[in-house]
Formats: sequence, C-alpha cells, structure tokens
Amino acid sequence: MQDNKPIKKHPTIFPLGFSVGRTESDIIIIEFIDYNSGELTVINSFALPAKKAKELSEALIGACEDISETLKEKE
Repeated sequence: MQDNKPIKKHPTIFPLGFSVGRTESDIIIIEFIDYNSGELTVINSFALPAKKAKELSEALIGACEDISETLKEKE
C-alpha cells in the first residue's frame, strides 16, 4: 500500500512577516519576510491561482477559529 503523506523537504520557519500581492492575471503572490544579516529579505515566495489562494484563506480562518474555541474552553 502506498503512503500518501507528503515528504517535507524544508524545516518549518517563523518569518518576521509577509506580504500579499496580486498580478494582472489574478495570481496571488505571498512572500515571507525575515531579517538576514541585518537586511529585510524575502525568504520564500509562493504564487497561487485566486481559487487556491481563497482555499488557503478559508483554511487559515478555520484554524484561527479553532484556536479561539480552544482558548475559550480553557477559561
């Protein structure tokens, strides 16, 4: 049986920030930014079609809502 779990090739990073932009052809660009040798540097950049960017947005909102629910339960 084949395992469908993706192979992780890069470690998880905690960037300082990010920027989001849009091209004329409705591609969403997400760039993760951090300091590298004292300079603000784009450490990774992803291009997504608008549909996939919307899916990502919805998944992030869902994860944040889950965190909020968990914090409320702990009060």
